[in-house]
Order: sequence, then structure tokens, then C-alpha cells
Amino acid sequence: MILNHLWLKFVLLCVIIGVWMPPLFAQSITIETLNRNADILLNGQRVSKELLYAFPVLEGRHLITVRDDGNTLFSRAYALRDGQDLIIHLSPTGDVRYEAITTGQHIPFPNREVLNIGGVMKAQGPVAIGIHYSETLHGFSYRHWLNRKFGIEGVGWATQSSNRYKDTVGARVLYSLLALSIGGRLSRYYVGTGFGNKFVASTGTRERDTMTEVFFGVELPSGHWRIMTYSVELAYEWVARNDDPARDNFRINVGSHFYVAGKRR
Repeated sequence: MILNHLWLKFVLLCVIIGVWMPPLFAQSITIETLNRNADILLNGQRVSKELLYAFPVLEGRHLITVRDDGNTLFSRAYALRDGQDLIIHLSPTGDVRYEAITTGQHIPFPNREVLNIGGVMKAQGPVAIGIHYSETLHGFSYRHWLNRKFGIEGVGWATQSSNRYKDTVGARVLYSLLALSIGGRLSRYYVGTGFGNKFVASTGTRERDTMTEVFFGVELPSGHWRIMTYSVELAYEWVARNDDPARDNFRINVGSHFYVAGKRR
């Protein structure tokens, strides 16, 4: 009964996150400066250079600033309501050529490749190698995003000494709830499920832990390279040792990955 209640709470949490989080970022900002040296700042934080396309933001007031070598070319505050998109085209010197707030319309971006979420995903690449750590399942990790929504991950590790052998192996399926491009770097919010085994053998003893898990995770880019990411997951897992009944508990998983086909920023 306790297991069922905890399972239902975890599923409800994932549903709430999946339904509630995307509408928070239903607004976006697009800015084209035609100035390769221009820095674009959002609320005082640098988010891009020269151009910014469909950048997701929360509803409310936002200060847009464009600077060139420390000189402010443009600075203006805008208030965005639910579902609105702000579009600004500036001259190289910061004069406004086009400005509009639209709702649910196609966002024009003339004569250049758009820097949208698909472009950021392509720049990062779908395949990553790294490490994954949890109490039961840990080791080297291979993560592959098959498309914008679904990914798979394999985890494995083995060690051996004169009187002890240990290995862990597991497989995981990931589903992306939300992907955000923040300053040209990709962040993902995802859920998933996985299973694995941990085997330990020493003189006179053999133990095998069989694990099943469901989890909600966040994958964030590093501060320096957009191809290096860190992930943190809240997991609920069931672990059975040998023939004993399964134990269940919440765990925190952590990891770090390097996208091998990505490009440095």
C-alpha cells in the first residue's frame, strides 16, 4: 500500500511538471542587430551575440539592452503577457527598424539561419559520453538522444582485485518534457525509467542487486562549453538483493556528459 501511494505521488509530480512548466515559457524574444560585435543582454545578463531567436522567457517585464564594446546602442523595457512574442530588428548602430509584439504568429527572421532550439540541438549533437552515479547503478555512461523527445542511455562499470569482483550494468529510456536554449546552450527537463544490476563477488559471498527506477531529471550546460553538461535526477527505485523482497526508496542521481559531436561555443 505504501509503495502504491509513493508511486502515485511520483507519477502525479511528473504530470504536474510536464503540464505546468511549458506554459511558463510560452513567451519569447527575438532580436536581430546586424552588428557582429553587439552583445544582447536580457535583464542585465548577457544571453547572446548579434542575434537572438525565439528565446523563451517568463511572463512579465523584461529589459532588453544591446551593447557594442561597452557602449549602449539600445535599451528598452517590454512587458509580455501570456503567449506573446517580442520581435525587434535593429540597425548596426541600434536604431529600431522593426518592432512588434505578436501572439501565436510565425516569427520572421530574414536572410539568415535561425538560431532556434533545433539549431542549438544540432550544434550540441545527439551523442554523449560521461559518468552516471547512483547508489545502485553507476559507471561510464553512453547517452543518445534519438530525436527531440526520446533518448536512451547505457551505464556500466567493472572492477576486479585478487579476492573481489564487482560490476554494474543498466539501461535507461529518457523522455524530454522541455528543452530550452539559454544563451545558445541547451537545457533539458526530462523523465524516464531504467533497470540494472549490481553484482559483487568475494570469497564465500555473492550478492546481486536488481534495480528498477523512475526519475525526473534536469540536464544543464556547463558555464564554459555548451557540449559539457551536468545532470541531477530525483529517482524512485526498487532494489531486490538475491531472492529477498524489493526495497524502495527515493534517491538522487548525478552525472556529467560530454557531447562528442558538438561544437565549442
